[in-house]
Amino acid sequence: MTVEIRELSLGARLDDFLNVVDRIYADDPQYVRPLDFDIKGRLSRKNPFFEHAEGTIFTAHRDGVCVGRATAQIDRAWNERYGEKTAFFGFFDTIDDVDVSRSLLNAAGAWARKRGMSRLLGPMSLSSNEEMGCLVDGFDRPPMVLMPHHRAYQGGLIEAAGFTKAKDVYAWRYVVGGLPERAKKASQAIKALPEITARHLDKSKVAEEVELVMDIFNDAWSENWGYVPMTRAELSKLADEFKLMLVPELTYIVSIDG
Repeated sequence: MTVEIRELSLGARLDDFLNVVDRIYADDPQYVRPLDFDIKGRLSRKNPFFEHAEGTIFTAHRDGVCVGRATAQIDRAWNERYGEKTAFFGFFDTIDDVDVSRSLLNAAGAWARKRGMSRLLGPMSLSSNEEMGCLVDGFDRPPMVLMPHHRAYQGGLIEAAGFTKAKDVYAWRYVVGGLPERAKKASQAIKALPEITARHLDKSKVAEEVELVMDIFNDAWSENWGYVPMTRAELSKLADEFKLMLVPELTYIVSIDG
């Protein structure tokens, strides 16, 4: 059966794009559907990411039924930083069908080539500062915030479309338990130093606190693969989103001599 690819502009109605995951993940108890308003906001021209990027949206259909989705985007900040002509695909979810997967990725590739790009990398939804990669292990656990989730077949379909692995990306799971004595002693020794202070993040000053944290993040991450610094507008958006889920007691900001 023929696969029909439909292209949507940023900010368009996304009913099929949003709802297709109910079909794809219908029997996956670990899948957590993202909030529609969040996806709509990210795929809107109002998203500050698109101040330095452009993008488009694709859905795949068979007999009028939506069976897959993807985005394609070009991040000028990435290409300027790395001297590349790279485009990205993201929000990539399909039924277990190689023709559907290949058709979506071919559409993303054609869109990118038309704009002078020579490489297509993904999944990135939308950038390296958001969900990145295709899940290839750990299907028995639900995704965490800013972590992707896929069906076990998805990686194979991407490779069947001609793609090869660019990078291994790992997520670490930490089970809270008793601290080793060595760690306790180290913690006590650090706390005893007069120049060291530690505090929780102040929820009443989220914007300022996130800027402080991102300054540290940008410094620590600057040599990592795929790193692109956030703009001030992107940082402001992140601060607003953090307010929805922030638990100050789970945070620590440590200072040395202020």
